[in-house]
Amino acid sequence: MIIKKQFNKSKKKIFTSFYKYYFFISIVSFGLIILIFFNSESWNYYKLKLLSRLEAYGILNYSKLPEVLLLKIKGHFTKVDKIFINIRFKEELKIDKQLCTSYKNRFIAEKNFNLPSYKIVYESLKRYAKNK
Repeated sequence: MIIKKQFNKSKKKIFTSFYKYYFFISIVSFGLIILIFFNSESWNYYKLKLLSRLEAYGILNYSKLPEVLLLKIKGHFTKVDKIFINIRFKEELKIDKQLCTSYKNRFIAEKNFNLPSYKIVYESLKRYAKNK
């Protein structure tokens, strides 16, 4: 019995020491690979292209970052007004038909495009619009 207990303890020590060495070796090898990559000439070549692209797309534009963040925060609390446009379904079908014919001809002429009468509702105001 005593021999088996000592054997189990030494087996646990082997595994724990293996994991310790494996952990340190993997961290050192990962660090060396990153160091070699960032010192390579290919990284230096593509880094210049990457930085110019980031500046062109506005990702590195830090001067306006506080303004953008402020507008983003305010945007969640601002109330957006709702506007409803009520058009009859038959009139909507006519508009779709006119759009399809104009797309087929690749030309949208204002003279040939007839808008139906419709109603715009904004809060409690109601406005009626008619085609002239």
